[in-house]
Amino acid sequence: FQVIEGKQVGPQGSEATKNLDTIKSGYDMNKHGEINTADKIKGGGLSREFVKNFAIVGSPERVTERLLGLKKMGLERFVVVGPGFYPGEWGEEARRLFATEVIPALREAG
Repeated sequence: FQVIEGKQVGPQGSEATKNLDTIKSGYDMNKHGEINTADKIKGGGLSREFVKNFAIVGSPERVTERLLGLKKMGLERFVVVGPGFYPGEWGEEARRLFATEVIPALREAG
């Protein structure tokens, strides 16, 4: 959220800087709490590379792999903002996969 206030912190490559500038200039705080907003960032979204580096998305296997990798690096707690944040059919399927595949795999891994 620092970038929304105009404070980009830490070193970033040119691709990340471009995405952060897009967020800074186009994020609509009036839609921050809205679930059904298709595009909260005016003028486009984020690059695949940016999402890959800063989010945990993908198949249940990929999500599990990323979370376990972060655990190995010493992270002990995670705040999960999806898939429950998204309504409709897509959200239902994402919630089902997270609950039936990701969480059990994380528990099994300890």
